[in-house]
Amino acid sequence: MYFVIAFLTLYCTQQINWHYFCSNQITLLTVCNSEYTQNMYLMKKNCLLIVAGACALFLTNSCRKPKPDVSTINNVSFSSVEDMFSKLSLKPKILTVNGATGGSFFGNSGTRYIFQPNSFQDGSGTSVTGDVEVKVTEFLREGDMVFSRMLPVSNNEPLISGGCLDISASANGKEVFLKPGSTFRANMPQPGVIGENMLFFKGERVNGNDRNLVNWDTGKVNKFIVPVESNGFPRIDSFGIISDSFGLYNADRFMSNPNYQIFKVTLDVAGASLIPSTNVFAYAVYDNVTGVWPLGMIGSYANGVFEERHVPNIPVHLVVFALINNRFYGGVVGVTPKNGENYTVKLIETNADEFRKMVNTK
Repeated sequence: MYFVIAFLTLYCTQQINWHYFCSNQITLLTVCNSEYTQNMYLMKKNCLLIVAGACALFLTNSCRKPKPDVSTINNVSFSSVEDMFSKLSLKPKILTVNGATGGSFFGNSGTRYIFQPNSFQDGSGTSVTGDVEVKVTEFLREGDMVFSRMLPVSNNEPLISGGCLDISASANGKEVFLKPGSTFRANMPQPGVIGENMLFFKGERVNGNDRNLVNWDTGKVNKFIVPVESNGFPRIDSFGIISDSFGLYNADRFMSNPNYQIFKVTLDVAGASLIPSTNVFAYAVYDNVTGVWPLGMIGSYANGVFEERHVPNIPVHLVVFALINNRFYGGVVGVTPKNGENYTVKLIETNADEFRKMVNTK
């Protein structure tokens, strides 16, 4: 591109100089030709426009960010579905606080944790005053929820999520707890204005579900949510979760009068085939709020076709992935579900971690 611009500049300069030389000779011969003068002007103008256009094209191409194409990124194989989820799930952040003085720190997604002084005890009820190792994981984005299998679902009903967290503590390799009457606080950032009707949910781990490892249910009275005011740290729209024990916690709300649709999702796999034993994972990821619903949970799946009946007529992205011959295939399509429609999602072999990040930024 540099060569092209240089060539065009040189060419146009030579043409202008040549005509300037001729015009000077004509002037010396006292030959006045207005038509010639006009042509020379137009040639100068056209040459300058050519150079300017070439420069603009170069700057546009050099400044344009390449669009991510996950289909061209080298993939890695997984030995099993469990291996896939293990490698793609969020990893906890581990920090240390002093049991006597308490303290605060920020988690892996911007959540601020605050611990009261002298609030820890061991399993026998003895105070822990030394170092306490606190392990936290936060799930604020849909891709992380999907691949960590922490879905915002309560007793088979979808939730609109303000984010969930998993917290535990230990000292000298042994689990520690909060003392009776003590609490910790987690200020969780929100992407916009805090939603109304948010409820406190406690998570219970479930077995036998390869898509979701937790069920959320409303907690005790002494676990609650409060709005966060600006107290010397950067102002973010946030809410505070306050609890008297460690575990899985979520700030969610139920949908208001969802208009559920009945529709189908048909899978089209590029360069491979689905067989009955293929593990296929499909979700409706809500566009304008934080929420994920696993397709087929209330519905069915057979031979590459989902029949779904528990997603409302709101904008969503259908996110589908599968492990085929230990290789990761994924596809995404945006729809607003309607009764009787059949939506096709094309799966291509792609980089699994880039796919997860793409779902996070839907």
